[in-house]
Amino acid sequence: MIPKISDLAGLQLFQIMRFAGNFMLAILLVKLGADTHQVAEFECFIWITGLVTFAWVGGTINTLLSNANAGIEQSKLLHHIQLLMLLQGAFFAVLLFFLAPYIHTKNVLLASIYVLLNPVTFVNEYSFLVRKQSARLLVYGMATSLLTLIVPTVLFVVFGSVTVALYGLLGITGIKIIIALFYSVWEKTDSNVLSSLFFISIPITATLFISSGAEYVDGWLVKHFFDEGTFAIYRYGARELPLQLILANTLSSAMMLEVSKNGGEGIAMLKKKSLKLMHFLFPFSLVMLLCSSWLFVAVFDKDYADSVVVFDVLLLLIIPRLVFPQTILTANGLNTYQVFAASGELVLNIILSTLLVSKIGLAGIAVGTVLAFLFDKAFQVYIVRRKLGIRFSEYAAIPEWLGYSVVLLAVFALKYFVV
Repeated sequence: MIPKISDLAGLQLFQIMRFAGNFMLAILLVKLGADTHQVAEFECFIWITGLVTFAWVGGTINTLLSNANAGIEQSKLLHHIQLLMLLQGAFFAVLLFFLAPYIHTKNVLLASIYVLLNPVTFVNEYSFLVRKQSARLLVYGMATSLLTLIVPTVLFVVFGSVTVALYGLLGITGIKIIIALFYSVWEKTDSNVLSSLFFISIPITATLFISSGAEYVDGWLVKHFFDEGTFAIYRYGARELPLQLILANTLSSAMMLEVSKNGGEGIAMLKKKSLKLMHFLFPFSLVMLLCSSWLFVAVFDKDYADSVVVFDVLLLLIIPRLVFPQTILTANGLNTYQVFAASGELVLNIILSTLLVSKIGLAGIAVGTVLAFLFDKAFQVYIVRRKLGIRFSEYAAIPEWLGYSVVLLAVFALKYFVV
């Protein structure tokens, strides 16, 4: 029997399990003999399908969460969100298929089908969250993560082909589609509700595309300046510490519900929970910074030793990531300002990464990403204060955040500039 846990903890555990399945799969491909070109084929598939889906999937999911308390009947909301996902997936699947000659991606038909079907399955975990079914969410997470690890691995071992392993990922998507159909409550489609949700999602999607697009801009820069093998090395190093990304993003998503529903009490809860997260993630990041040099060689291979510096630089993203002005802005419907912040981040990222890559190589792209993200968060903090009158200290534990940040930067400086 699974013990009762909070909705936030359930979602965080689910995201950790999903990442663990994908991360272990990447490790096993290397350990089972995949060369850098095969790894690059796998990473390019994940990269390109993520490129054409991440923004609108995140925008639609955040629209679901920000409207969960808006008076729309729960079953009707979930039905229309699923339909919106399917329609957008169809559009981008066709777009990817016809643009494939210009973006030089392999397995284009497989990638297009994956883009059509996989995004719909993201509604599964958030429907469990909205329905407060944490136990089912954990069971679903364990089952799908194990399948993600086992099926492609077995197919790669048997056939020695990354392409066949990718077909295994598509098969797992089919299973998740069946689960989505099983838990779906069929409602009459209301075009007004559908269009309303779509237009609400547009600024959120635009924000995510511009801000989170840094990962894909960085990938393009690596492809432009380096060869295919280097792309695989960068992608392995650019796997930002998963606990940072997962725990921070799920906290932000879950707290949107609280802030939109409870206002000041929700903001106070956001500060309390973010402080608790700091006490765990900053020390963990410090340990990873100290151990990364030998850990990468041990976990992956000596061919990926150059990934370490990229990984270490991206560890510094924990500093802006544990500040949550975006949660308050989204909960209050001020998504347009996030578009402005994200636009500035994207421009800065391109300029700084392009300048720094010629100076310090792959690490320069990562440094540009960190500096641009710092600008994004600083601008959003300013907007929250200016438009909502909410001080930074109301939702962030400033002394602890500053103290941890200084220590992390000092250890990084010692590792690369002193020792």
